[in-house]
Amino acid sequence: MTANLDFSYINDIAGGEKEPFFNLLRIVSKNLNEYPPQIELAFQEQEWEDLRKLSHKFKSCTAYLSFPELNDILVELEYAKENDMADEDIASRISKMKDYSLITQEQVTNKLAEMMR
Repeated sequence: MTANLDFSYINDIAGGEKEPFFNLLRIVSKNLNEYPPQIELAFQEQEWEDLRKLSHKFKSCTAYLSFPELNDILVELEYAKENDMADEDIASRISKMKDYSLITQEQVTNKLAEMMR
């Protein structure tokens, strides 16, 4: 699976200026590293409210990148228990979320590297 991320929305938020755009991408990169393991841990510990909150927060961050598959998974995780999703289905979605996060992180990292040249 590959994703062609669209950075235009983040660029618009940054007013088309390089430094704010770079800083916003760094925040996204940090979140891509931090949220997936936290979401997985919340699931492993069956902390359903934490799973919901973390999925919601992560979704808010990734929405700026126009990668709907990742956002759709995060919406499903956010409402997993409310929708009586089976644990094995939650685990499967977490696995996909981690894969999508890695793909996204690679592209964000490449964009950051490109901007530093």
